[in-house]
Amino acid sequence: MAKPSLPEDVLRAALRREFAIEARALERVHRGIDTEAAGMRVRAADGRDWFAKLRRGRFAESALALAAHLAESGIREVVGPIATVGGRRTASLGELELAVYPFADGANGLDVGLSEAHWLALGRALWRIHAVALPPALAARIRRDTPTRFAGTLRELLAQSAPPFAAHRARLEHALERIERGFADLRARPRALVPCHSDIHAANLLLASDGALAIVDWDEPILAPPERDLVFIGGGYYGNRCAPEQEEALFRKGYGDVAIDRGVVASYRCERVVEDLVLHWEEATADSLGRVAAILASGGSLARALA
Repeated sequence: MAKPSLPEDVLRAALRREFAIEARALERVHRGIDTEAAGMRVRAADGRDWFAKLRRGRFAESALALAAHLAESGIREVVGPIATVGGRRTASLGELELAVYPFADGANGLDVGLSEAHWLALGRALWRIHAVALPPALAARIRRDTPTRFAGTLRELLAQSAPPFAAHRARLEHALERIERGFADLRARPRALVPCHSDIHAANLLLASDGALAIVDWDEPILAPPERDLVFIGGGYYGNRCAPEQEEALFRKGYGDVAIDRGVVASYRCERVVEDLVLHWEEATADSLGRVAAILASGGSLARALA
């Protein structure tokens, strides 16, 4: 499906009317594979740059509010949306919605890889995010951590002996058992819940040349134990440019020597792998099925999750 779009004159008028931004130039920005959203760099007449994001349907208002709150709390690595002239987080444009953010310049983290300075910045930023105490009214609007449909879907595929899953039955059943044990443990021994990005892989980081970074795409934040974000560190989501142990050591220099429940990390990591497998399988394109094969391969993210 094609990404959403608007004629330039319509977008310019919306930026002027809703955000008081006089757009001098518009430039499409290719970030992410989400076909429901599209981004534009807006060069304003006053010299400032903005990132305009068009979404087919509606933004999750609570997700925008959380990103805005974190940014306003002084966490500069979080890019939050600005308000419209009417005080809203988005502008409705028929079947589309428009949100505007300060433009974060930088290279995609998956393309270039994190330097030691970037790992330090990421660790410090996540520690600050996880330490934020949300206002009760905002916290009540953020979704909680609950089991998803993906484990059940994978069980059905295994019962059908669907290729290529059948050839990896033992490992996949082990992953499903870890997920079940992990959620049972969380129910039996509830942990403190903190704001989590929930998808903090390298492609959602913009890396500046001076070691700073921006964390983008706060589309599905969640209140969960901090391990919900920490599954990505050492889990094969940063381009495998260094060993998992080295990723974790670099990250912990910024995050600190905070106690981490390895059992919860293992459970969440398996859950993420199962989610990726099912979503790529359901997409059923040559590229997505290639990603399924990569996950299942020796040294892939399934192997890392089960290590």
